[in-house]
Amino acid sequence: MDADGVISSTNRQALSDEERELYKKHHKAKSILINSISYSDYLKMSDKSSAKSLWILCALLMG
Repeated sequence: MDADGVISSTNRQALSDEERELYKKHHKAKSILINSISYSDYLKMSDKSSAKSLWILCALLMG
């Protein structure tokens, strides 16, 4: 997993228990952020691959 939380699908089985928990938390945070915005804002964010980049964009949009 890199600094942005991105991991290739081929390496998921090789994760340790600690890395697997971080991976789950990352995707949970990403889904919470996506579910809390409007559809038009979602379209602006759909190309973002990490929860961190979504959070930054949400902060910019919300003020």
